[in-house]
Amino acid sequence: MIRAVVDAVVFVRGTLSRKGKSAFVIQAFKQQKFLLITSRGHIEEVFHTLGYPRLRRKYDLTDRRCKKLAGQIAVRGVVLLPSGSIAICRDPDDDYLIEIALLGQADYLVTEDNDLLDDEAVVQFLAERGTKVIRVAEFVRVLVS
Repeated sequence: MIRAVVDAVVFVRGTLSRKGKSAFVIQAFKQQKFLLITSRGHIEEVFHTLGYPRLRRKYDLTDRRCKKLAGQIAVRGVVLLPSGSIAICRDPDDDYLIEIALLGQADYLVTEDNDLLDDEAVVQFLAERGTKVIRVAEFVRVLVS
C-alpha cells in the first residue's frame, strides 16, 4: 500500500471545498486507498487551522465536522512521534513533515508548499531515502493509476 505524508493544507483545502484534487485526496484517504503517515502535531495543525473563526463562518464548519476529520486522521493514519531532530528545510515549521516521512518510510510527501517542493536539498535528501516530494495533482495521478 502507498504510504504518504499529506501536508495539513491539503486536508484544509479538501475540507473547505468538496471538489478538486485536495478533496479527492481526502476521499481516497477515507476509502483507505493509501496509508497516511501523520503525527499528533500534524493532526493538531489540521484541527487548529480549520478552527479559524473566519473559516468557520465562511464555510459553515462545525466543531463536530472538524473533530470528525481529526479523529479519522488519528484512527486511520499511522501516528508517529517526531523528535524534532531534522533541521533541513528553509521553513523550520516544515521540518516535522520531513521527519515523519522518514520515520514512516513514506513513498510520498504530498504538498503545495514551495519551501518543500522547490528546495533541492529537501527533495534530494528525501529522494535518497525513498520519499518523493510531489504536488497534489501528481499524487492524484498516482492514486488513479
